[in-house]
Amino acid sequence: NLQPGKLDRRATLISGGPRPLGMMGGIDASFDAAIFIGYHARASTTDATLDHTYTGQLKRVWFNDRELGEAGLNAAVAGQFGVPVVFVSGDRTVTEEVAALVPAVEGVVVKEAIGRTAAHLLHPKESIERIAAGVTVGLGRRSRTQPLIFESPVTLRIEVADSGQADQVMLVPGMKRVGPRLVEYVAIDAVAAYRVSRLVRLLAE
Repeated sequence: NLQPGKLDRRATLISGGPRPLGMMGGIDASFDAAIFIGYHARASTTDATLDHTYTGQLKRVWFNDRELGEAGLNAAVAGQFGVPVVFVSGDRTVTEEVAALVPAVEGVVVKEAIGRTAAHLLHPKESIERIAAGVTVGLGRRSRTQPLIFESPVTLRIEVADSGQADQVMLVPGMKRVGPRLVEYVAIDAVAAYRVSRLVRLLAE
């Protein structure tokens, strides 16, 4: 949904897939900060618009007993490289979700959920102005924003939609079945856990 011709000429764009790090493709320690624009709450969340984690098949995801959605998973990948998330925009639920993981993050609410597929929205120009101002604030306090870092090894736990999907996921070497729809994998670090979570997504479809 990006329009490449409207990007700043100094920006580069990664497109296509599959990409080992998904939306965080290209991240490394050379980056000063990450900003998350247009995010949504994790799967199985109330009062959220389009809550999901990757697809509708993954119902809950944890790193070391901390429940995460796509925002948290992406923040964990950035955090392994020492990169803090300084800004997030979306509905109120996702901004609160990220703030619980990264307390100093700047959040801008551009819509309020009415239901999973309905929301009360700001005017697009108002959203753009608030996002631009919020990014400036977030970058301004980057030095006080800590990366989201998980202690290694990282225990990845995922609840899928049905037991048949869990059967499929058990094809992954080292995966453990800890419930009818619950699987667990011990990864060497957050990036490895993230990559396995994406593999689980593919197997559970």
